Amino acid sequence: MLINEDFSTASGTTPPTGWSNNDLNSSGILWAFNNPGSRTFNAPITSPAAIFDSDDQGFSGGSEDATLETPTFNASTGNLYLSFDHFFYQDNANGTATVEVFNGTVWDTVLQYTSDSPDPEHVVVSITAEAGGSANAKVRFHWTGTWDYYWIIDNVRIEGLSCPPPAALGVTAITASTADAYWTTGGASSWELEYGLSGFVPGSGTVISASNDTTALPSLSPNTSYDFYVRDICGVGDESSWVGPFTFTTECAGITSLPYNETFNSTSSNAACWSVVDVNDDGDEWSVNTSSSYVQEGDRSYTIYTDFNGGNNDDYLISPAITLSGNERLSYWYRARSASEPNDFEVLISTTGDNPADFTTQLLRDTATSTTYAQEIIDLSSYSGQVYLAFHIPSGGLDGYYLYIDNITFEAIPSCLAPTALGAANITSSS
Repeated sequence: MLINEDFSTASGTTPPTGWSNNDLNSSGILWAFNNPGSRTFNAPITSPAAIFDSDDQGFSGGSEDATLETPTFNASTGNLYLSFDHFFYQDNANGTATVEVFNGTVWDTVLQYTSDSPDPEHVVVSITAEAGGSANAKVRFHWTGTWDYYWIIDNVRIEGLSCPPPAALGVTAITASTADAYWTTGGASSWELEYGLSGFVPGSGTVISASNDTTALPSLSPNTSYDFYVRDICGVGDESSWVGPFTFTTECAGITSLPYNETFNSTSSNAACWSVVDVNDDGDEWSVNTSSSYVQEGDRSYTIYTDFNGGNNDDYLISPAITLSGNERLSYWYRARSASEPNDFEVLISTTGDNPADFTTQLLRDTATSTTYAQEIIDLSSYSGQVYLAFHIPSGGLDGYYLYIDNITFEAIPSCLAPTALGAANITSSS
């Protein structure tokens, strides 16, 4: 192994022996190893790690241009790979992180980050071509920006590999019980996968031998997060390092057993199966309310903020698939935050899918004016089979303020219905 650095000997802004920490534009800001902004390091990143903390150090607003460079190494040893763990956190698009390789003459970029990476992300990349067989090759981590967030680097390794690792892991065709894992081979034609619940310890998961670079992961549970790892098998006793994890979440299975009551509370097992779509992409969208002042029961409800947009809304809160038998009703509770700023909304149903365009049937259009919760009941007896429900804030409606929805129930229509439209007439002093 040519480079193997975890920064355990670094301190302050002083890098390990042989490394260099360079302020290229004399901003006074360098890579640090003492975590000056007290950022959270997630395993396998551990303290001390290298961090360029633009948010903590660059608040004066000047430009930053700093590099953290490895010692020189001899790149004539064959297939060379760089690996490292990192987290790049972007804020206002003012920061750019690049990984560059020096071939003795020029620096070439092999990786660039301008948006958030996973936290953390393990990266493996070939640098054979960029290093060009130079006896004086180097790698550097290069930050440029102006008061952005930060970039954390740890566990930097450069080594020659007889069996290069796979890359570009992903998942497609996700259902409630299966998913197809895929990757780009490092050069092998057979692989080993290991998968398990998100956060599982490698070596304790389910292992699959694969001969195709897209492989099904069976027997998954609905609405559950999983990790998978993969490695190339180049021959007997010649395997690459494991690459991963790649994290994904299975689809919800849908609601087939009624009654189904959704409170969105922290204890709800199906709240995550409701989806939110901000069609007009204005940033005003449905979200979970955790204030006890605005729940009908429990500790949570769903809410949307619509003030100061002139009624420019188009927002959906969409249920998971619900299986009806033709004898059900819908009940829900709703309220506004301000009686002087009412919110209009509509309740839609779809029998074809859960995309916004699928909701072509309106069950009810209403306006919330009261600041106390009111119940609404809608007859669904004309529907059977799988349906989806949506609470929709239509475009061109009221400006509003906050609307709240809570305690949604799909249930059989009772044989004895409760009275409705209560009131009084012919009132006298005694009757």
